[in-house]
Amino acid sequence: KDLVYSITPDAAMRFARFSAGECDIMSNPLPVHLRIARQNKLNILEIPGFNVAYWAFNVEKPPFHDVKVRQALSMAINREAILKAVYDRQAQLATSPIPPSSWAYNKQVSRVRYNTQQAKQLLAEAGYENGFTIDIWAMPIQRTYNPNARKMAEMMQQDLEKIGVKTRIISYEWGTFLARVGQGLHHSVLLGWNADNGDPSNFLNPLLSCASARSGNNYAKWCHPKFDQLILNASQSSDIEKRKEYYLQAQALFKEEAPWLTIAHANKSLLAQPDVTGLVISPVGNVEFDKVTFKDSQANPDEELD
Repeated sequence: KDLVYSITPDAAMRFARFSAGECDIMSNPLPVHLRIARQNKLNILEIPGFNVAYWAFNVEKPPFHDVKVRQALSMAINREAILKAVYDRQAQLATSPIPPSSWAYNKQVSRVRYNTQQAKQLLAEAGYENGFTIDIWAMPIQRTYNPNARKMAEMMQQDLEKIGVKTRIISYEWGTFLARVGQGLHHSVLLGWNADNGDPSNFLNPLLSCASARSGNNYAKWCHPKFDQLILNASQSSDIEKRKEYYLQAQALFKEEAPWLTIAHANKSLLAQPDVTGLVISPVGNVEFDKVTFKDSQANPDEELD
């Protein structure tokens, strides 16, 4: 009858409280917590998440106005290493802003390959054979789509040094961070998105539209008229096949223009005590408690749940 939320922002403290039996369910476990949970045969609920982690380039700031630079920096990042070190393999590499589970996912778009030599060549073609210095803004908090943005930024910093690009890692308190990124003060930023629903428009419109570049979550500040028209057409159509075709074209154009490096689609995970049953999580992150019971209280359905 009672559902009590104990807000514990620190992930290590959440896991300590869960391990001590102070709570029945733990949200947003870190990869290390999932590893410990598997070793101890704890109850893990895990599904592919409807989210994306990305590295956005602010195209309003040189040298990110040059698509060759954006492509080069994308090639310079070893995302497989990030997947292992940051996500502990609890995610899949992202090729598109839309996860593979979406009905509009473009399977034909090729994955960015880690290639330091080709990245150097592209930089030279763009006139930056001697490199440059940029900022990477790393969000200060844990999210499902990115459990450790600081560590990710440090790994990227090492990769970029190999192609002659020097980086400064910048972070602020979360509210200040979002406000400053919203003002376009960043060179590049590590962020992500948890979808509210399963429609492709919930990714592309708020994150990459021209309207969102002016005042919204388009932190690449990328406004491409053709892309914008494609996602507008898709949003206005009721024909599912026509919508899909628009979204397929939009994803292909996004890949060519490379306003982001898409990094990962992370799994959505919860930890639950062994006596908890009936817990349901959805890909968009909703947790449904209405059918939750305890094994030792199933004989008495009127017993309160604490």
